[in-house]
Amino acid sequence: MGAGRTITFVIKGKPTPYVRMTRRGKWVKPEAIRYLNSKAAVAVQMRGQMKGREKFGKEPLGVKLTFCYERGADHRRDLDNEIKAMLDAANGIVWGDDRWVDEIVAGRPMDLHGEDNVFMEVWVREAL
Repeated sequence: MGAGRTITFVIKGKPTPYVRMTRRGKWVKPEAIRYLNSKAAVAVQMRGQMKGREKFGKEPLGVKLTFCYERGADHRRDLDNEIKAMLDAANGIVWGDDRWVDEIVAGRPMDLHGEDNVFMEVWVREAL
């Protein structure tokens, strides 16, 4: 997408969307525990795919996320929470902090079937 450095990831599986939680709730609420475990699993995959690559620095970034699920788009899940889960998992691995993400393109293809995968492309944005 961008003209600068680009890194593409393929995340296997269906990540758990972000859930709001309190400091105490993240240790006792089942949905919070499930989200944190999923975030850690996604981070492991990202870390493995970053081997030998330098993480992005303090520079404007763009991200394209395509959530491909075995049974097509899953409208029981909020797309914005799926996006947040992926951005949070990338913190400290792909980039220092997701506050440097200035552009997000995301979608869930309706008719794409097969395995559960998330495709993530990250690039350095050019100045306008």
